[in-house]
Amino acid sequence: NTEECRNLTKAFRNISDIRGKFFCMPILGGPRMKDLKDFKIERTLFHLGIDTSVKEVWKYAHNNIQKSVGNEAAESTSKIASKHTNLKDRKFIAYHHYHPELLQHFTKNNDKTMDFLPISLVEKLGLINNGYTNDDLFRGYVEKLKRLGEDAAYVPVPSYKHAEDDLERLLDRIQLNEVVRTCRDKYR
Repeated sequence: NTEECRNLTKAFRNISDIRGKFFCMPILGGPRMKDLKDFKIERTLFHLGIDTSVKEVWKYAHNNIQKSVGNEAAESTSKIASKHTNLKDRKFIAYHHYHPELLQHFTKNNDKTMDFLPISLVEKLGLINNGYTNDDLFRGYVEKLKRLGEDAAYVPVPSYKHAEDDLERLLDRIQLNEVVRTCRDKYR
């Protein structure tokens, strides 16, 4: 549900959690890593439950994804958009759709892109059969992959389904921390 997604994204943003930010979807067209982009979009649509057999599926999917995030995404990612890219043509998806272990890894390592995920990383983070399956494994040719000595890699997919529970626990912890802080201040 796009309204629920929008509200969840805003709630994470309000508590300064990274899951209130957005991942920029690949731009369709252009020669750069076309096979990887197409595969990534196909897997993203699958995990979001959008029928990939719909006529003009890319346009349909992009419009649905864009509706779910609105203008906040364009504003929050404007710094990463190049001079040659029209922001209104970019499509975004909220980070809360991605597994927190994956987000933590990329944040901790200051990685700027999630084009693909080495198999060893997905295994190390315990994501095999925990949001990632062999169907999410890209086996096509990508120069970057070959330089790393990899024959295949996973594409980042929005397979995480527990963001609402995570938010609820975070809000409970924030409230508990406020109670503790109030009690400490009262008895000092």
